[in-house]
This record gives sequence, structure tokens and C-alpha cells, in this order.
Amino acid sequence: MENNLTGAILVQIRIQKMRILLVFPIFILLSVCNPTGGKSAHPGRRDIVILNKTFITSIGIYFLDKDSVTIAKFNAQAKDIIPEFKVSGSLPDTITGNSYSIKYIKNPSLDFTPPDTSALSYFGRSLTIEEKSGVQNSAGALSIQFGGTKENVAVKQQKISELISAVSEEKNVVIMDYNTFECFNPASWKEKRVKNFQDERKDITGQITIHLYREGEFCRGITMGMDKFCLPDVSIKGISCRDQTSFGNLLNAVVQTLFENQVIRGDSTLTIDLLQIKNNSIRVHLTSDIKNNATKVVAVKLKSVEPEEGDNINTQYMLEFKNPKYSSPQEEQTALLENLFGVEESIVHTNHDDELLAASEKAKLRLPELRELFNEGLQPGYSLLVKLPFKTDGGGREWMWVEITKWKSESISGILQNDPSEIAKLKAGAIVKGQQKDVFDYILYKPDGTYEGNETGKILEHRK
Repeated sequence: MENNLTGAILVQIRIQKMRILLVFPIFILLSVCNPTGGKSAHPGRRDIVILNKTFITSIGIYFLDKDSVTIAKFNAQAKDIIPEFKVSGSLPDTITGNSYSIKYIKNPSLDFTPPDTSALSYFGRSLTIEEKSGVQNSAGALSIQFGGTKENVAVKQQKISELISAVSEEKNVVIMDYNTFECFNPASWKEKRVKNFQDERKDITGQITIHLYREGEFCRGITMGMDKFCLPDVSIKGISCRDQTSFGNLLNAVVQTLFENQVIRGDSTLTIDLLQIKNNSIRVHLTSDIKNNATKVVAVKLKSVEPEEGDNINTQYMLEFKNPKYSSPQEEQTALLENLFGVEESIVHTNHDDELLAASEKAKLRLPELRELFNEGLQPGYSLLVKLPFKTDGGGREWMWVEITKWKSESISGILQNDPSEIAKLKAGAIVKGQQKDVFDYILYKPDGTYEGNETGKILEHRK
């Protein structure tokens, strides 16, 4: 029996597949937001308000040819667009009102440290090659920090984005959002940060980013930029690296729900209901590829945690998976994804004939090289799966895919990618073990969406 791999993978979203720790000494991010600790009254339940008291938004504008935006011009336009923000020499240690500070950093100087080309290759949004290289030799930069209170914070962020767009329009500059580490040219800033945030029911997912990266045997995801909206960042760890898109969609559903409601239950749970998301764009996006067996509603458990290295200095909640009914956190995570988005799997009953066995033997020749590649450390965006046999309740064999998390000598451990059809006590997401000698085929997924391997699966699909 062949249990062929399919997944609850939705449309590609705004996910960074590489963790890069950036240090920019001239634009220090001081995004410490203090929780209000208040509670909102809802009949029959106790809710905890998670909206923070203050925010700091840090922006850099790099001039690629000349100093085309002066401080005087910036202040004049700020007076028209954000009149509630007062210009100040520096933001106060304790923010009690709305203000901003602005200074010019000249190149060259000890304070001038632009993002390098490697960072721009991951965090540049629609930048040309010339713009990416031009940042390194830019004439100088404006460093702007906006500080404000939680009242009408979404409207304030909308106006800040409009101000940056207005002062940068038709200028040869690169704009950096230091809360998310993203870089834009004026056109991409206007498209992604201004036009996409004008609906009454706003989509926060375009204003933040999600960093997904390897951490030990598994992967971790963390939002960047929630502090601009006085909201906590949200993280998830110990996840399948193969399912980054699905977990990215889960995080987007969580942050949009938090943005629209700004509360969690008193028991630290948050209900995600895809059909109740108010913003039409994100609701359509998250439900565009839902399977028929999806519930579209799940409850997630949130735990307050300290930021890790590279995270924004902000309050943070981590999605917690400790339900004892599951054999591992990964099994619980898989069940949650299946409930929320649904899943479809193709089961093929077949005998391993000469054609399949020949394709399998060819795949096995690649295994020693793949083992070495895996243990050297897979690059961001890669994941490696192997097809292993499992004994069924009736004494037969069911072949299923396993995402490798550990490969030592002949021993393989990993995350089961399929729900067995004839093994009652085994579920997708379980941590399983196998031997290299028993591998029937492999799939090496690559960052560009292509893959290598699965020749036996292609044969079965052709026959089907």
C-alpha cells in the first residue's frame, strides 16, 4: 500500500525562509511595549486585553544619488499628514504622547551602517539590482523614529506610512522598516504599505512579516512588526520545515484575529474562525484552498515567553502544544492544521513490480550523499523526506513519507507526513524511526518550489 504525500498547503504568503540577525547601530529599535493588563467585559467569559500601551516605529530612508529629502521638507509634510505628532530631538524614555525624532546620517561616518546585499536579497521588496547595490554606497540616510500611544494605533500607522510615501514619491531612495527588517523602493512601499492598508477592516498581514527558519531538528516561526500596532509578536516552534507555508498561514490567521479583537480568553486560548475574519482579503486568502473536511475553526493555546535572539524587543506569545492525547507536539500541530484547513491524501494499493523496484534502487544510490548533505545542515527552504514501511494492524506494510529531523548512521528519525489507513494508533505528525536500508524513495524539496526525487511516486501517479 502506498500512502502518497499531499499536504494542506495554501497559496504562498509573505514568509521569509531564512533567519538573518541584523545589527544596525544607527537605527536602534526600542520597541518596548507595556501590556495594559486590563480586562474587557464579555457576558459569561473573562477576556484579557493584550493591547500594549505604546509603540515605536523606526524608519530609515537611504538616498541613492543625492539628499533628495531634507529634514525641513519632511517636517513640513509631517505637520500636514500627522499633525498630532510633535517633532522632538529624541523620543522620551517614557512615551505619554505622540512624537517623532529625525536626524541625518552622512556617508561615510562611523554611524552609517546600511543593510548588506545578503539581507536585501531576502528582505528587499521589489528592489532592482541597482537599488540593492546603491544602498551600500548611498549618500546618506534619514533616521526617523515615531513614538505614540495605543489610541487609534492602526490609523496612526496608516498615516505614518502615507507620510513616508509622500516624502519619498519619485525620489531615488530605499525605505527600510526596522520593525520588520524589510526594504522598499517608493513604488513598492506605496503598494504594500499604503494601498493595502486603506480598507476600513484592515489587513495587518501586509504590514508585518513572518520569519521562518531552522532551529535544531525542527523550524521556528516568529512575527516581526506587531509592536507597531501595540500588539504582541506571535511565535511557534518545533514545527515541520516542510509545512512552512501552512504554519505561516496559521500565524497570519492568529495575528489577524488578534488585530481585529485585541483580546484572548482568560485561560490564554484564542479561537481562530476563518469565516469570522472581518478583512475580506485575508479571509479569502486563507480559505482559498480549504479542503472539504476542514472545520475552519480551532482554539490555540498561547503562552507568554521572552523574545529570542533576533526577535523584536516586544511582548511575545508562543503557540503552545502540550495536549497529552497526542504523542508529540508535532502530531498536535498537524491535527490543528488539518482541522483548520483540511487535508486530502491519495492512497494507492500496488505491488512493487520491476519498474518500481528499479526506480527505488536508483533512489537508494543517492542516500549516502543525501545523508551527508542533511548532516552538514540543510540551507533555508530545503527539506528532505523519505518513504519508509510501517507494519499495519493486519500484518501488512504501509509505505508513508517521513520528514527527516535526525539521520545518524543507518538510523532515521522524523515527522510522519501521512495519516495511515490501516494503523489505528499512528497519526500524521508522530515522531517515528526507521532504517536507511528500508528507504524506498526520497524527496528533496528546494526553496524555489521545485524538488528532486519521488520517481516511484511519479510512476504510480502516471498509472493512476
